[in-house]
Amino acid sequence: MLDGLMHGIGSLVLAATLALAGPVVTQEAIPTVEEASRAFHARTADSGASSPDTLMAAAVLSDSLRVDRRLAEALSVAEPAHRTALETLGPDHPTTLWLASAVAFALGELGRESEALPVLRDVLDRWISLGWGQTEATLHSEIYYANLLTRANRPVEADARLGLILSLPGLSPEVRVSAMGQRSLALHEQGLFAAALDSSRDTLVLAEQIYGPTHPETFSARGNVGVALGEMGRSEESLAVLRQTADDAIAALGPDHPQGHKAVQNLAAELLGSGRSHQAEPLFRTVAERTQDPVLRGMALHHLGIALLALHRPVEAEAALRQAIAVRQDLTDRIDLAISWSMLALALDQQDRHAEALPLHRAAWVLASEQGAPWHVESGLILGLGESLQAMGQWSEAETTLRRSKATADARLVEGHPRRLLRDQRLATVLLDQRRPAEALALMRGSASVLRARMDGTVGPTRVDPWNTRADVFATLVRSAWDEATAGPSAR
Repeated sequence: MLDGLMHGIGSLVLAATLALAGPVVTQEAIPTVEEASRAFHARTADSGASSPDTLMAAAVLSDSLRVDRRLAEALSVAEPAHRTALETLGPDHPTTLWLASAVAFALGELGRESEALPVLRDVLDRWISLGWGQTEATLHSEIYYANLLTRANRPVEADARLGLILSLPGLSPEVRVSAMGQRSLALHEQGLFAAALDSSRDTLVLAEQIYGPTHPETFSARGNVGVALGEMGRSEESLAVLRQTADDAIAALGPDHPQGHKAVQNLAAELLGSGRSHQAEPLFRTVAERTQDPVLRGMALHHLGIALLALHRPVEAEAALRQAIAVRQDLTDRIDLAISWSMLALALDQQDRHAEALPLHRAAWVLASEQGAPWHVESGLILGLGESLQAMGQWSEAETTLRRSKATADARLVEGHPRRLLRDQRLATVLLDQRRPAEALALMRGSASVLRARMDGTVGPTRVDPWNTRADVFATLVRSAWDEATAGPSAR
């Protein structure tokens, strides 16, 4: 079931560096956790927990923890300090606003976008009312707010806000490249893949001019180009970019830098998407084991489960997906949780545990629909439900469900895209189950023609996805032709 469950929300969003916005913009600007912790405890001992100096030290400590990816600790420091600051300093005091922004950033990076958005919006509105609307800190925070909107499935709003930022005169190059990178993500989430690719390339050119070739922002921009190429069905080009990005990021930043983990995750996702599951599996394991980012760890475990499914190891896949669900249960992104439920259901289907899988497929679809899931996620969830219904012999409902999944993908993806081929093949099999070979044959002739072009080297790579769709299309074509020319399944 290679579809929006793998890409979409996943790898392109993670290709973006989450800007350390607000009063602290770069890691170099703040002390280490140990230094910040000593200062905080010294201020507390000297002046008390509610003094302005102590509250400012708490803000610094929270930012230090966040930069060190100790996100839960960062939130545990910022939240009580912010409550105290509201009472003692008032809502518009700079330290109160600093602490509020620290709360918002920690929530956002913990995957709790719905909680982060109103907190950060209040901070931004207060900064603007105080005349700080054009400062670097405010603009970087506005860009991060747009990132949260995109991750919360509100990409149109994000795109509009980023457009306003980019239209401002006198933007610094750093603000411009950050806003352009986030706009690439917003375009992608709207299904505007060609525009996202163009925007990603423009962002990369500017990032290289500003930061040079080995800066995290440059690696982020390169990753976005690679992922956008993959979404356009240009897998070999995508892999070339993503391999080089991962190699260079690890060489320049070290194996445990967050941007290195994201680069490896993006490479692994494209390897999986292009049918190289055996190469992707160890990379997903490495990211899941090494990253301190709960959002990235949940994604790596989820994709590891998909790779294991593609390798026909459903018991191991089930274990990985249950781990992914355990991580994602603690985050507020219910759409990602629904996606992992659906993939767990697929693992159960592969073990012929269809009675357990079917209600889980339905629950995943309901949850994602309630959350307003984007088209690629909804299409993938419906595909999984249709396959499960087919396995249970509920062919009429399976056909209706698979047609809906196909229509959604056809409206968004270019002709011959692997996800369209996959849906055509699955629909053809359920038509054959209902003894309608003529319809199935017409569908498979079109798909086979596209795949022949791929095999001849005229249209993209020969591998299309982890699920052996190429072989399945030709097998279903032969089956359809046989059933049309003979008495159908009884003759076979």
